[in-house]
Amino acid sequence: MPEETFATKSVDAIIAHHAEMVDELRRRVNVLVAAVALGEAAAPAAATVVDYLQSTILPHAASVEATLYAAASPFESRLVQSLVADHGTIRRLAAELAGTGEAVGSVATAGAIAALFTSHAAKENDYVLPTLAEEVPADLPALVHAMHEEFERRQP
Repeated sequence: MPEETFATKSVDAIIAHHAEMVDELRRRVNVLVAAVALGEAAAPAAATVVDYLQSTILPHAASVEATLYAAASPFESRLVQSLVADHGTIRRLAAELAGTGEAVGSVATAGAIAALFTSHAAKENDYVLPTLAEEVPADLPALVHAMHEEFERRQP
């Protein structure tokens, strides 16, 4: 069994964090879907999805752009560009969800956000993190630390 390195531990921690965010987002979207299915008002459940996007996912996205993506860009520039575009789409959909009062539209928008974020996290896990672990393994723990600091600065 290969020795676990700081880079490996950093990658594993990021993958675990992505899984937590995906699970929490899906949980909140499922609460919204259930509320609408029961004929309840969508707005309170939609607000919890928007809150999670604004308090966690979007600050995480900005911190990843400033740190991990900046480091990965020389090796995977087109991939990084597409991931930044995903962040823009998530921001636009979050604003749409925050502005809609219509139940079915809320469910559709929240579902789209969850699907996009799930796919997005998988691309980071499967492509960006291995690239960083291969190309700049010694820098990865410092990048993760910088990402956490950036996240703290960006939280509302």
